Amino acid sequence: MSRSRAAATGSAALGCAIAGGAATGYAVQILAYTICAAIGAPWLIIAGVIFKVMGLAVAGLVFFAAAVVFTFVTLPVEFGASRRALAYVEPLGLNGERADGARSVLRAAGWTYVAAALTALLTFLYYLWLVFGSRR
Repeated sequence: MSRSRAAATGSAALGCAIAGGAATGYAVQILAYTICAAIGAPWLIIAGVIFKVMGLAVAGLVFFAAAVVFTFVTLPVEFGASRRALAYVEPLGLNGERADGARSVLRAAGWTYVAAALTALLTFLYYLWLVFGSRR
């Protein structure tokens, strides 16, 4: 099995682990994805800034802040999914380069959520500056 095939196995296992986690009571994860997908907070912020309606912009900031908080709250769930995926992969008998490839893909998958959380935080700070800091 090539390294890329081992990586694909790791990715598939991560998907199974996330699905398994959702099925076994990771309600926080499901709630976080639902909230993040449903909220149009950036549009509220932008509309509030363009039309100079401070209440609308602040409401957008509050909703976006909630999405940022949920992004950080779900980080342990995502790393847990990576650990569960590795547990799915280990019985397959991967060893050497194959096991290393699967491990590195699963580790990278967890870190993508850290990057997303930091990006969400920086975006929130930008919107905060846009609403409160750019007024003269």
